[in-house]
Amino acid sequence: MAEVKVLIKGTVKEELVIPTTTLILDKEERIIVDPGMGKNKPDVLSKSLASLGLKFNDITKVFITHYHPDHTRFIGLFPDVPLFDYKYIYQGDRWTDHDGEGQKLSPGVEILHTPGHTEEHASLKVKTHEGIVVIAGDVWWFSDMTPREDEMAVDQALLEKSRAKILKVADWIIPGHGRMFKKPNK
Repeated sequence: MAEVKVLIKGTVKEELVIPTTTLILDKEERIIVDPGMGKNKPDVLSKSLASLGLKFNDITKVFITHYHPDHTRFIGLFPDVPLFDYKYIYQGDRWTDHDGEGQKLSPGVEILHTPGHTEEHASLKVKTHEGIVVIAGDVWWFSDMTPREDEMAVDQALLEKSRAKILKVADWIIPGHGRMFKKPNK
């Protein structure tokens, strides 16, 4: 079973925008999700990894939920590892397709295509001892499952379908800019 560690809890306040950055440990894989942006984020990220005995060059894969700069700005901290998104793998000067929905990044980690906020938006479904954790990016921004209506969404109806998809499989959800929360019982 994989382990999920929230390295940096994100936020959005006025002009401050920091995405949640997550680490997944599964077998030999060490996957960073949404390395994002923030004034001192490389230092904070380095210290968060060091607290787990890791350095930037210990990361084996990077995953981005979508292409907004607040989620992608520091992918360059991991120049030699494969970068995955909803449908492609980028490594060095190569760009190749992968299977998309259901693509496994490790034995306990698979991609869910969750469009709506953006067309290419994807989430990760992670099997852990605590249940299924879905790293949902901006399907929801915050732990109170908001915003209900996403003013940045390219397709609100499609976003609602992605939300329903996540709620069917998740026990825990990590939103794009907040702390992990337990799926509400409804």
